[in-house]
Amino acid sequence: MAQPPDYDELDRIMFSFIMASIRTKVGGAMYTNALVCFFAATAIRAGGDGFQPARVFTGTVAAMLWILRLVFLEHSFQDMPRDIEDIPVEKMEWFTEQHAKWLCVDGFTVVGTMIRWMAYGKGHRNKTLASPSVRWTDDYETLIHNGDRVRIHEFQRAAYRVKLRVDHVMGILFGSQWSTIGPNIDLQSIQDDMTYLGFGQSFATNKANAWLRSGPELAIKAAQSMLFDTRTNSWKSKGVTTWLGNLRALKGLLAVVCHVWSGMPGRGPELSTMRHCDGLQVMRNCFVYDGSIMIATDRDKAKSIRDMGRKWEFTLYLSIIV
Repeated sequence: MAQPPDYDELDRIMFSFIMASIRTKVGGAMYTNALVCFFAATAIRAGGDGFQPARVFTGTVAAMLWILRLVFLEHSFQDMPRDIEDIPVEKMEWFTEQHAKWLCVDGFTVVGTMIRWMAYGKGHRNKTLASPSVRWTDDYETLIHNGDRVRIHEFQRAAYRVKLRVDHVMGILFGSQWSTIGPNIDLQSIQDDMTYLGFGQSFATNKANAWLRSGPELAIKAAQSMLFDTRTNSWKSKGVTTWLGNLRALKGLLAVVCHVWSGMPGRGPELSTMRHCDGLQVMRNCFVYDGSIMIATDRDKAKSIRDMGRKWEFTLYLSIIV
């Protein structure tokens, strides 16, 4: 009598094969890994007449990623109790290290390769099939964003009105002398270093930029008649209160100007964390580069896609008219 096939043994062999494939580094010759070859083959249509559309392939890769994660999880804790409270800390720390080593996008791993494929396929799918959240009208005069219509000429007028408002407030702060002082500031002559200089340091504290006269001295001297009474040798409380109120208004306007004129970052934290000088532990992110104000900002990619936080750096430049 023939013996029934031992499927349990086959399952163990396949389980060991998948784990060995996951724990293999792949470089430029990625198709030397059998698991990667299998995943790549799923992009081919049945019959071999072309490739699967992006919407099908990315979904297939996502499902396979979940399967690999389940296999990895089962292998890592197969000798552990099922109750998570009974798992020792050392085992959890070991799993965290293994997860970062083999199941994240960083590194030349099988899973990292799949995540990159999925991200590429998702981008291609959004460009070819998905409904865009931002699109132009046929006359290219209006931008439609999530159903809202933004007329370009209205947006341009609004942006320029903010710039004019900044000039007006700067004129008040500089005692109506900003129209003379501002044009004499040559950004090309400002020297800056895009490295950490030390707490409180920036281009404004660079001795080579002493001609810039940074700090409150220049503004206070320009607005001296509004702030200081030379006869009584005392500050004018009403004038100082008005001046400080305009300074607060200027800071709010500068946030809008940086948001609009530098390319409009996607979220508020980029604006609220701008620093022109170094902190104790955090480097500044406002620089003067090649005659332009440069703002270096970053954001975190979603952990659900990348499996771990990553920083992506963006540089934004303020328009010369600002």
